[in-house]
Amino acid sequence: MNPKAKGMEAVYLVSAFASSNNLVLSQKSTFKKSNEITAIPYLLDLIDCKGAIITADALNCQTSIARRYYPKK
Repeated sequence: MNPKAKGMEAVYLVSAFASSNNLVLSQKSTFKKSNEITAIPYLLDLIDCKGAIITADALNCQTSIARRYYPKK
């Protein structure tokens, strides 16, 4: 059933997934009238990313996001 058919809006989620364990570590909904770029920093702050390999699609290859977790030395 289409969520808008009942006057409800769809919820868009971004997920952090541990592929080695087939486990969703965390999920964050995107802000209304926004996209996943604004949700990614909040999502990654919920989990310990130290020493982890993080993969994302091209939309999330933002300098501001990369520098947050891999600052210049």
